[in-house]
Amino acid sequence: MKKFCWFVHILFLLLISNICFANSGELFNVGATANILQINTTVPNHTYSSAGIKINTPGYSLTNSGVECAQAGNGYCLFSVSNSASKLLSISGPAGAMSISLCLNAKGPLSCQNFSGSTNFTNYGYVSDVNANQIFKCTINSTGGFENCVDSGNTGIPISVPLGIALNSSFNRAYIVLTNNNQVLQCPIDSNGNLGNCIDSGNTGIDFNHPISLAFNKLNTLAYVTDQNANSVSVCPITAGGSFGNCRDSGNTGAAFDAPVGIFINSSGNFAYITNQGGSNNVFKCPILANGNFGACSNANVSGFVFTKPDNLVLNTANSIAYITDSSLQKVYQCTVNGNGEFTSCKDTGNALASIAANIVLNKFENTAYIGNGSGGVVKCPIDASGNLGICAQTGGSGFTFPLYLALAERTSSFS
Repeated sequence: MKKFCWFVHILFLLLISNICFANSGELFNVGATANILQINTTVPNHTYSSAGIKINTPGYSLTNSGVECAQAGNGYCLFSVSNSASKLLSISGPAGAMSISLCLNAKGPLSCQNFSGSTNFTNYGYVSDVNANQIFKCTINSTGGFENCVDSGNTGIPISVPLGIALNSSFNRAYIVLTNNNQVLQCPIDSNGNLGNCIDSGNTGIDFNHPISLAFNKLNTLAYVTDQNANSVSVCPITAGGSFGNCRDSGNTGAAFDAPVGIFINSSGNFAYITNQGGSNNVFKCPILANGNFGACSNANVSGFVFTKPDNLVLNTANSIAYITDSSLQKVYQCTVNGNGEFTSCKDTGNALASIAANIVLNKFENTAYIGNGSGGVVKCPIDASGNLGICAQTGGSGFTFPLYLALAERTSSFS
């Protein structure tokens, strides 16, 4: 009897230790973008097939209970998760404070951890419509579709033939390229996602010459603008107030740009990728030096794959896959990227888009790509766990006439 009591006592202490460990925040990592939770466990190399979630705050619920997770009778919704395979769950409810419980084994439930945080459930997609001379603001719903697309509300310089659009990392300022005006606008974004008084970006250096698109460095201290007619890329310092300073040539000492159009800075900030639509129709990779200028640019595509008219591109955050749109064949290509930043193998993703395929962007979770498709509207394309792009479909957004470029404002909620 004494041995049994000691056993029960030790088991009880272990259980208490496990509960305290759970509350210390050692079981799960939770990230959130708007209404989507991204959940991982911290235990390596183990899948928990009966993990579960319970919403503790009245007024909030799981948007897709029964689809994203299996509802159990104890109030938990069950799902499978590991440290390497994230689980995405959609939450419905107002913006504000809420709490959840997560358990490694929710059938028990055992090994549970509570999270609380502040939520912001509104994400927006901004779409430049070249024919409507308009920037649309669309709400992104829980399935990634666009809805409630309306004019973004600019009260300043009229928007005329807008192409490239980019948002700063705080999502409180938009930069819009007006190609025919040889101009880049800067526009404040309010808490409702509307544009305020758009003004000239303030460039005091070299003039833009048919600018098409732009991208920022990682710190949002430099903007890179493609100048198609000048066969160049401009580098513009960004002041604390958001204005451009003295724009200069990027300093490329390698292969010459040939009607550059699209530009993307990889997540490491060490390479810029530029699409060229002159006779070469290729994609350059340009090393970014400490001062922000380019080193010697070269052809990124060493696979032998031939692009017809590459328009824009985006890389995943692992810098291992590139997605390239072709505005001539209305196609999307996918290329493997090696450690040197080169495209080693490329393939057609099988998408035959309805119109010109222009700008392409990825959502934060990198499971969806969005493409400005001209007369075909804006389309979204699923991306599987291996990074393969699936067949694209309409986002559901309406009111566009000829959308080409877009940017996403995916606001992050905080859970701890």
